[in-house]
Amino acid sequence: MPADDSTTTEFQKQRFDRWYDNYAPRIMAFIASRVRHKESARDISQTVWKNVWRASDSYQEQNFSGWVHQIARNEIANYGRKRTQLSQEQPNTAFIEQAIHQPHNAPEERLLYLQDCIEQAGEPYRTTILLFFQEELSYEQIAEQTSLPQGTIASRVSRGKLAIGDCIKRKMNSC
Repeated sequence: MPADDSTTTEFQKQRFDRWYDNYAPRIMAFIASRVRHKESARDISQTVWKNVWRASDSYQEQNFSGWVHQIARNEIANYGRKRTQLSQEQPNTAFIEQAIHQPHNAPEERLLYLQDCIEQAGEPYRTTILLFFQEELSYEQIAEQTSLPQGTIASRVSRGKLAIGDCIKRKMNSC
């Protein structure tokens, strides 16, 4: 396993560069065709190439395309497992969406909890949550407005919902 530049031969570097130049676009297309989010596809691709680099000294000159595609399939499967675990761990936060869209005659106590919890979430979550739910902007529109990547916006909405949901539950349980 190539650990650093001192133990890595020039041959290994050149071989890896050749592999990357020839296969990176194909591997990225392969991953992107199976993963919905562009940022996730990039992360998976980076992990694939990191794994190729780490295993390059043990690679037996056989079918490189098959080998690298199998590494990509494995990483896509790992990504799917991680997403499943995260979705099972995250609480249902649909009540946040309902509370934001409640008419003004909704129970005052719930609205006060919601407003207080949105404030407590702090930046950057407060602005992102309000743009997403109150202004009903898409991730793309928020990204354009804030000059941030869509992946960052998605993370902030998700984390903001969790923080607000936890806050509301704490407030409701303390009564």
